[in-house]
Amino acid sequence: MNILIVDDHKILAEGLAELIRKTKDHKIEGVITKGLDVLPFLENKLPDLVILDLEMPDISGIVLAREIQKKYASVKILILSMHTEPEYFEELFNAGISGYINKNAGKNEIIEALEMIGKGNTYYGQEIINAYVNYQKKPAIDKHEDLKITQREKEVLKLILEGNTTLEICEKLFVTKNTVDSHRKNLLSKLGVKNTAELVKIAIERKLV
Repeated sequence: MNILIVDDHKILAEGLAELIRKTKDHKIEGVITKGLDVLPFLENKLPDLVILDLEMPDISGIVLAREIQKKYASVKILILSMHTEPEYFEELFNAGISGYINKNAGKNEIIEALEMIGKGNTYYGQEIINAYVNYQKKPAIDKHEDLKITQREKEVLKLILEGNTTLEICEKLFVTKNTVDSHRKNLLSKLGVKNTAELVKIAIERKLV
C-alpha cells in the first residue's frame, strides 16, 4: 500500500515512517505534520491509506477523517491515537475508518493492522475493542439535558464540526463575523471549554448536533 502519515508530532511520525519503509509491501507517500495540509496533498496524490492522529492543533482528526471519506472514498483511514475514550468510536465508525489502534501499540501490531487493512479488512486494537464493548454495556445518559443552546448556536456548532472557517459560516448563515464570534464564545462558555478543538470534542461526545 501507498501510505500517508499525518501526525503533528514529527519525531513519532518519522519513526513510524521508518518502520513502514522496512516492510516489503508498503511505501510512504508522505509525512504531514499539519492537518490542514492533508486535503491539498490529496488533490495531487492519492495514497491507499492515511494513518491519522486524532488530536492536532489546527483541525480535529474526526473532522478531517470525515472530509477525506467524503471527497476520497477509496482512501482507507487508520487512526493511531492516544485517545481511547469510547465516545470517539461511533463518530469514527460513521466516518468510515478502516482501523483504530493505540499509539502505545508495538511495531508488530502496527504491521498486522497494515496487512489486515491491505487485504480489505478492518483492524481494531484489543484495547479499543474492550473499551467500546464496555461503553456499549452502559445505559445511555443525556449529558446535555440542562444545556440551553439556541437553534442558531446549534447551526453554528454544526458548521464548525463540518470544518467550516468563520468566513464560510458567515456566508452560509448570512451573518457578520462578529455574530459568529459571539455564538462561538457563547458555546465555549456553555460547554465549559477553552478553544474550538475542545468544543468539537465535547460536541461529538455529547452528540449535540
